[in-house]
Amino acid sequence: MDIQEEISIEIEPGKTLIVKLINVSEPAKDGTRKVNFELNGMPREAIVKDRRIKTATKEKPKAAAGNPHHLGATMPGLIGEVKVGKASEVKKGDVLMVLEAMKMQVNVAAPKDGIISEVPVMKGDIVESGDLLVVFE
Repeated sequence: MDIQEEISIEIEPGKTLIVKLINVSEPAKDGTRKVNFELNGMPREAIVKDRRIKTATKEKPKAAAGNPHHLGATMPGLIGEVKVGKASEVKKGDVLMVLEAMKMQVNVAAPKDGIISEVPVMKGDIVESGDLLVVFE
């Protein structure tokens, strides 16, 4: 889309989304761009990876599906705060980190009691859905 271009997307009969592109930022060092747009007239912001840009940063590991020791990101965003480290003992429901997305802060809570064996992300990292956030022993 071009800047200020507006398109209609019919998601099902009688339901149409109106999307207007407002701005696309310059690429960050990790190859992501901030995209500002309007969705049905409401301002929105998303961080997206520009796959055309080759970066020196390596891909983040993904949480293995079905692995009870892995906790993955449920949505893309920025790691705003990390509250645990290696060898931290946590109880189910304890806040492990804060994920920021679209001007909201979401607490990532421990799904079970356990001891943390690895935290492969740090404050300021940008994560995608499914990226590995925490490994339990």
